[in-house]
Amino acid sequence: MENKETHIWIRTVGEFEADRISDVQKKTSLSDTDTETRTETVMENGKSQLQQAQDDVEEVRGIMLDNLNKASEREGKLGDLENRADNLLEQSKVFSKTANQVKQKKRWENNRLKVIIGVICAVVLISVIIIVTTVSLRSS
Repeated sequence: MENKETHIWIRTVGEFEADRISDVQKKTSLSDTDTETRTETVMENGKSQLQQAQDDVEEVRGIMLDNLNKASEREGKLGDLENRADNLLEQSKVFSKTANQVKQKKRWENNRLKVIIGVICAVVLISVIIIVTTVSLRSS
């Protein structure tokens, strides 16, 4: 029985080889109607698979170019923003320095005004004391 199964298996492999060779011959000698039928099965929505793949590649290429352009624009905008931020930082430093100078100047003016008022009050007080003393000495 074992010999019979082996023989059947070997025969099956041989038949497989014969079928394969027959299929290759059939594929290489397709008639025009077979070619048209095969082309129709390859066609998908009016386009071949190759054309569909090329269209997909072009679509992806367009998207990638668009993304690269957007990234380039974004880079330019970020550069401008960085320059504006640097300018703003410099202006803020100048403003801070000027504000401190104005603050010191106003503080000095305020103190000077207080000193002047104090001196005027002292002069008036001394004048009043001298007048009162002089009047009281004359009356006595």
